[in-house]
Amino acid sequence: FGLVTPVVAIVRQELDELILNRGEVKEVFTVRLSRLCDTQLHGYTQFRGGSGFEHGFSLPVYCGGPHIIWGLTAVMTYQVMSALLGDQYSHDIDKQCDVR
Repeated sequence: FGLVTPVVAIVRQELDELILNRGEVKEVFTVRLSRLCDTQLHGYTQFRGGSGFEHGFSLPVYCGGPHIIWGLTAVMTYQVMSALLGDQYSHDIDKQCDVR
């Protein structure tokens, strides 16, 4: 079981030049903002309602990078992109129907 900590940063050097604490960081990867904005690389995953949820819900998914971004990391990515770009950012996740 691992812990994922998404970090938003401007990286001005090559990733192999970063000094990582291997006890805390297994891997670092980047995804260009232009790829995160590309609606062809957007998706969503749906969860059925369960304990405490009357209906299911949809969460964003981002493809096009070295890994698929999903779960809490995708939710945080969605929030950051919405805050950075406002109305210029579009992800159809809010248009998905409830899962029953």
